[in-house]
Amino acid sequence: MSSAIRTLRSNLMLLNPSICPLCRKAFLRDRIKRLHVDRVPPDEAGVTPATPRIGYSQTQLEEIELLQRLALASGEDTPESELAQIIVEVEEWLTGRNADASRALRKALTAIQRHKRKESEWQNQSEMYRLLKHEYKRKRKIYDHDMTRAKIVEDNLMEHLQNLESQHRSKSPSTVSKAHHAFQTL
Repeated sequence: MSSAIRTLRSNLMLLNPSICPLCRKAFLRDRIKRLHVDRVPPDEAGVTPATPRIGYSQTQLEEIELLQRLALASGEDTPESELAQIIVEVEEWLTGRNADASRALRKALTAIQRHKRKESEWQNQSEMYRLLKHEYKRKRKIYDHDMTRAKIVEDNLMEHLQNLESQHRSKSPSTVSKAHHAFQTL
């Protein structure tokens, strides 16, 4: 017998009363032979065996069943349609009921709805980030292209200016003096 099974067996021995925590069936401590951990399907009456029935009203049993279904459907691998269907069922069941009577179910429903809202916000923000990143890259390419063109234009203008200066220097000093004298007489 492995240590995990021994530990589980010793933990079952500590339960008082001796009722299985999963299926709520009574057991004798000295007769534990096998442990079933698979989810048990509902019986003919539609009640899941893991649902406690002793000492609970029909309304409480319905609430517990809905709470279990909501918890199981809130997993990541559950299709959205299935979760949406259970949420609708829970909302319909809670409609018109006293707010204090079904606090656990209401809080679970609120938590799932809040989670879905946050998940939707995160998806929207992720999409916005993706679009902004794409826009930034596009504008950065335009900026880089404009800077390259500006550098080419600047280099061409500098070359042209240097050519003009060298042509100006190569002209005779007398032409420059005449032009200067004509300017001053005006």
